[in-house]
Amino acid sequence: MPLYEYTCLECHRSFDVFKKFSEADEPAPCPRCGSEETVRHLPVFVVHSSGGAASTEVASGGGCACGAGGCGCH
Repeated sequence: MPLYEYTCLECHRSFDVFKKFSEADEPAPCPRCGSEETVRHLPVFVVHSSGGAASTEVASGGGCACGAGGCGCH
């Protein structure tokens, strides 16, 4: 089961929840205050280069239709 990170919009606490992929978009009750007003964060991956430095990249499934970057998004 994947681990998802959520933040409570009421008490601003971040917390992790193991959930089935099919249930990822369902609200996760906050363990501190019980509110279901929570948001799920996009996963962030750390990538190590051969030089020893680390960078973070956000995984996204979207993209634009500009092809070679004609809209300025690349």
